[in-house]
Amino acid sequence: MWPSINHLENGPPERLQPGPGEVLQECEAVARTLPRWTVAEVDVSGGQIRAERRSRLGWRDRISVRVEADGDGSAVTVAVRGRAPAWRLERVLEGYLVEVRRAVELRRTGREAGT
Repeated sequence: MWPSINHLENGPPERLQPGPGEVLQECEAVARTLPRWTVAEVDVSGGQIRAERRSRLGWRDRISVRVEADGDGSAVTVAVRGRAPAWRLERVLEGYLVEVRRAVELRRTGREAGT
């Protein structure tokens, strides 16, 4: 019997200060640097990224990222769908958001420092 397919989404959306264009760039850059992640599609006009992550067992997790304008910043929603246990998918989701927060913060502080 195959494991069931689990679906997780961060909620409420992650709120980040730069506008959606900059945040989408950082989300894509982070996804491209993570081990076993492959970016399948980036829809700049729609503010979406679709990616795939392969587990060590060969299972595929499908990740979708949506970045929308939220006041003077952005709202990021990440959904992960796969056969891995829910706790594992939660780790994937949270790990990705930690890296995105870090990248956005580095971009913001680098710009303030003039670099």
